[in-house]
Amino acid sequence: WESGNTSDIAARLRVPAAATATLDFAGSAASSVTFASPLAVGTAANITKRGTGTLVFSVANPALTSQLTVSDGRLRATHAGSMGTAAVTVRDTGILSVEAVATNNITVLSGGVLGGAGSVGQVGVSGSGIVSPGNGIGALAMSQLTLGAGSVLRWQVHDTRNAIGVGYDTINLSGALDLQTATQANRIRLEIISVSTLGTDTPGNAGFFVRGTGQSFRLAFAQGGVNWNLGSSANVADLFDIN
Repeated sequence: WESGNTSDIAARLRVPAAATATLDFAGSAASSVTFASPLAVGTAANITKRGTGTLVFSVANPALTSQLTVSDGRLRATHAGSMGTAAVTVRDTGILSVEAVATNNITVLSGGVLGGAGSVGQVGVSGSGIVSPGNGIGALAMSQLTLGAGSVLRWQVHDTRNAIGVGYDTINLSGALDLQTATQANRIRLEIISVSTLGTDTPGNAGFFVRGTGQSFRLAFAQGGVNWNLGSSANVADLFDIN
């Protein structure tokens, strides 16, 4: 798709069994194409999203059962079945925004970003892969999260008075938060970003911080607990570099 082309040809696309189809969308992140019809994908066929533009899957895609890869630009999944039952990989400069209650397992590799205010299954983040809850400030839910050494948790805050997921980002886990591959020598990076306006990623001064007064924030809630490999005298904070 050239920049400016917003044609929805989803109903006419056919991907043969065991083939890989590359969907390449040019343009800026603001250039959006919506696929409002299910994709006809053969058994064991794979889909790769490339290009700097944005692709929106707004309906269920039950034929997606193999591999879905986001390598460039943004893919927005706005329906619970948008990604079918595919295993999903986000890598390079790709961004996956999950905006519905999905169950797909997600792998985030170096350069990839997982965001949105929906839910997914198990998430594994390695290299310099990024988890960034919400669209702007928000909460992202998942069944389990594994943050590897060098991975990034991008955490935004706007208003310290507001509730979790409203004034600042959070992650809700029905299972465990796994930090076992991170060490004091090879840490996870916690990127703290203050934003000036809700619903945007625009950096600015967050409100209602009081100098000299301690405040606490819940970055994540893990019903299955937190797993890490640290001695009894260490603290979980020793696994994070704060930027």
